[in-house]
Amino acid sequence: MKKLLAQGFGNIFEITKAFRQKEALGGLHNPEFTILEWYRTQANYRQVMKDTEELVCYLVKKLYHHLYLFYQGKKIDVSLPWPRISVKQAFKKYAQINLDKTKNLNYFKTIIKQKGYRIDPTSGGVNWNDLFYLIFLNEIEPQLPKDRAIILYDYPLPQAALAKRKNKKSFYVERFEAYVGGMEISNAFSELLDWREQLKRLKEDQKLRKKLRKEIISIDKSFIRALKSGIPPASGNAVGIDRLEMLLLDIKDIDDLLPFSAKQMFTPTP
Repeated sequence: MKKLLAQGFGNIFEITKAFRQKEALGGLHNPEFTILEWYRTQANYRQVMKDTEELVCYLVKKLYHHLYLFYQGKKIDVSLPWPRISVKQAFKKYAQINLDKTKNLNYFKTIIKQKGYRIDPTSGGVNWNDLFYLIFLNEIEPQLPKDRAIILYDYPLPQAALAKRKNKKSFYVERFEAYVGGMEISNAFSELLDWREQLKRLKEDQKLRKKLRKEIISIDKSFIRALKSGIPPASGNAVGIDRLEMLLLDIKDIDDLLPFSAKQMFTPTP
């Protein structure tokens, strides 16, 4: 879609299937899922934050005639504006970690060990993102409000390969995720348009994947050419339609929503 922006298309969207190899199965996950993705030109991630909360509010109001919904017996307030908390603030509040200091990998490892987590150094070693997810999934996500929609914003650079930095030297990028009732429903960011920085990040990712003995993903040269040709300032968002439907229809398990879930297809019949 960024290639389309480079060819002069303005605001664009698509509803499409997405696939993730080796996606974990569970109540919120399936290897095949549906996303609504849109790009706004001459916009940044803060404008797309408003798009996202207004979309959810519109749907809830249309279905239930008020600005709250009930999901699994819990009332969730989606009224505007949604509270916002940065990832740095969330790490400090919920995990007592200064995220600025984690740029030093050894410091990050020390904090992880002090908290009692076991680090598995298999497959070529542990990288920064592994440590980030250990804390994020165990200490941040579970403590996000279950009775409110909220936006978590300004992720660290290693967490956003395609997002624009807040400034040239910043450790943080203009990325946000929207949560409703503790469930993540969207991932968005101000688009990185500097082809040199984008190419550098992709090459660094290849080096890391090689070190971790993972499959090396080739660089899309036509994508780099598109960035070179020039793209106007833009921000994009991907909303998980399946999860949004689960919230709106009070469905607990994604397998009860999908006609052909991976769990259903690969679970042996008694």
